[in-house]
Amino acid sequence: MPKIVTDDGVQIHYHVDDFRDPWLTEPPETIVMSHGFARSMKWWTQWVPGLSRKYRVVRYDVRGCGLSSAPGEGAEWSAGRMAADVSNLLDHLGTERAHFVGFESGGVWGMAFALGYPRRAATLTVINTPLFLGEKRGDRTVSDSVEREGLKQWLIRTNAQRFDPEITPPELAEWHLAEHSKTPSRVAAAIMRIVEDADMTDMLPAIGTPTLIMVGDRAIGRPLASQADMRDRFPDARLAVFPGIGAGIHLLRVDECVDQVLRFIDEAG
Repeated sequence: MPKIVTDDGVQIHYHVDDFRDPWLTEPPETIVMSHGFARSMKWWTQWVPGLSRKYRVVRYDVRGCGLSSAPGEGAEWSAGRMAADVSNLLDHLGTERAHFVGFESGGVWGMAFALGYPRRAATLTVINTPLFLGEKRGDRTVSDSVEREGLKQWLIRTNAQRFDPEITPPELAEWHLAEHSKTPSRVAAAIMRIVEDADMTDMLPAIGTPTLIMVGDRAIGRPLASQADMRDRFPDARLAVFPGIGAGIHLLRVDECVDQVLRFIDEAG
């Protein structure tokens, strides 16, 4: 399976899908897809058929997740480091610019990528992404809870944040828990600390990349007012609201999501 080695020695696993017409001669445009908190590229599988007929689609496992390696003790965990991993991946692929699509924390890495590498970000799509998590449980942060309880138990306890039970097939929920809990708890806690600390609020006006924000109108922790505020802080952003659903639009409303992204990239030029 293809991997790159980043400038700090971490192996990043990636996969490329390109089902464009083989007689096309122009160089392909690339979409890079970054998954959410402590998951893997598998969460994008349903999106590939719709996107890869027109674009070269690159999915990757965030460091420490899926088949990517985790850095050693004391290594840097930051949004900037996550953005550098994307830049390293594009270097390896010989790609100067890409459209970035990320859900939840993957959207935070996309914002950091557009900030740190503005010439490389053609467009930015963020799905159910927080501006600032900063959630507290008494005196404990979420990352402390993940580390103390273990990722699987924390996921079970907080499952309502990820899916609407009344519209989520049981087999999807079972698969999600089994796959999500494969990430080591120490890695999950380190990633969560980045999101807890990465307040992007004042940085958004500096992101000139055309941006699409997608969210369900019932999303827990992502009220529409906060997502509209996010949109208004970008110089060039639009908000797509999915009615009748909270979290999980990337798995439960796949065709609608793909259509939104394709239309957005086309209109962004």
